[in-house]
Amino acid sequence: MAGLYSNSYRKPTWYALAAWTPLHAGLPAGLSLSAGIAAGLVSGYARTQVRSEPLAGGAVLRLRARSGLGLNLLAVPNSMGGSGFIGLQVVAPL
Repeated sequence: MAGLYSNSYRKPTWYALAAWTPLHAGLPAGLSLSAGIAAGLVSGYARTQVRSEPLAGGAVLRLRARSGLGLNLLAVPNSMGGSGFIGLQVVAPL
């Protein structure tokens, strides 16, 4: 996963994450749901704002259609000196 967002300090943040989703469930209409963790690198924060910078990690929930289109829901917990967030990604196959 990779992308760009404006963080709560109003700075652009680039991220690159890898996800591991060992929990899987089939849903009606050809949808699939999987859950696990994601970890990787982020930019746009100072160490005084987020102590773990440039590292990031959290939980991920993935919803996919047979075509590969889908959504990712990311949940990053609060950390010492930093607030967590919940993010939504729209996924399209390349």
